[in-house]
Amino acid sequence: MKPLPLHHDDFRPSDGIFALPAETLLIASIKGASRRKMIEQATAEDRLEEVHPDFYESALSDAERTLWGRLHPRHLGGEFLPDRKRAELEIARITLDSTTQDVVCLYARRSGDRFVYRAVDEYSGETLRGPTQFRRRRQLTQAELVQLLMQVYPLDQVCHGNDLTGDEAQAFCTPYSAYYPYFEERVRAYLAERCPAPEVEADAEEDEDEDDE
Repeated sequence: MKPLPLHHDDFRPSDGIFALPAETLLIASIKGASRRKMIEQATAEDRLEEVHPDFYESALSDAERTLWGRLHPRHLGGEFLPDRKRAELEIARITLDSTTQDVVCLYARRSGDRFVYRAVDEYSGETLRGPTQFRRRRQLTQAELVQLLMQVYPLDQVCHGNDLTGDEAQAFCTPYSAYYPYFEERVRAYLAERCPAPEVEADAEEDEDEDDE
C-alpha cells in the first residue's frame, strides 16, 4: 500500500505508551461506543455522578448487554469486541455509523523487547483480512498504524460496498485513538483519496444549447 503524504506521519508514541491520564485510560478501556460517548459527554459537562457505575466497566454482563441493546441496536456497538489480554491496551478504533454501530479496534501490548499488535472486530474476525497479529521492535508510527489497520480492514472498500463517497463516506466512520492524536486526520485523508465525491457532470442540455449557438 502506497503511503499517503500527510503531516505527522512520523509521529510515534514515546516508550511511555501506558503513561496516560487515568481518565483517558478509563474511557479507552470501555468497549461500548455508546457508553464511551455517554461518559465523555458527562465528563465534559461535569455530571459524572449521573452515570450508572456499571457503565464504567470495560464490558457489560450478558444480561446488562441484552437490556442495553433493547433500548436501541446502536447501543451494542463495540460491546461484542473480544476481551483484551493481560497488559493489552486498545490504541485505536474505528466506529461505523451502521445500524449496530460496528467497531474495529487495534490492541497492543509489550512482550519482552517487542510490541504485539492485534486487530479485532465484533464478528470473530470475519470482517478482517489476512493475519491480524503483528510484532514490531518499535511502536508504530502514525502512517504505519493506519496502513496496518487499513490492510486488515480496508475501510475504503467497506464504504464503496455501501455506495458511500465524499462527505457520506467521511460521516460513516469515526476514527479515534488516545495514543495517536492525529489518527482521525490520517484516516480521513485516506478516505478522501480513495472515496472522493464523484465529479459533477455538466448538464447535457446546456451543452446542446451551446452547440446550437
